[in-house]
Amino acid sequence: MIATSTKDDLEERLSGCLCTSCEREGCKLRLDSLPISSLSIVDADKYKKCTRFKGKLCDFIIFYWTGGTKVAAVELKGGLVKEGQAQKQIDNGSKVAARVLGSHRVVDFFPILLHGRGLKRLQIDALQRVRVRFQGKGYMIIIERCGSQLADILRRYASK
Repeated sequence: MIATSTKDDLEERLSGCLCTSCEREGCKLRLDSLPISSLSIVDADKYKKCTRFKGKLCDFIIFYWTGGTKVAAVELKGGLVKEGQAQKQIDNGSKVAARVLGSHRVVDFFPILLHGRGLKRLQIDALQRVRVRFQGKGYMIIIERCGSQLADILRRYASK
């Protein structure tokens, strides 16, 4: 079931910031196994212009409304990755998502970093030690390859 009032409200408030796909720098998060009507995707570049947001921000913030609200802060890196910068972008994405949702609680949160071949093992280890805070809870950064399916990530990393 989709939380329509919250979804409709968010899409109305952020209408100039929304998009229907997630792709940057030759890196893509695949959405084709989820119904697009169940997603609200905020493009961070558009969000910065709509709200005059200053600072580093992840590429996309995805709200998945089916089965309780789930949120993903997504950073796409097709080339080299600076782990401190990627972590800050995802962290700021979690803060924006929390601000946008206000008091609406979510079922789960997914801080996601997709990469091409730009991450070394030491960088992955460092990123996985970091926790991104969202609604009072710490979440490990999910690191996957470009071209991954959002549905697979949601299923694999859902909180138990």
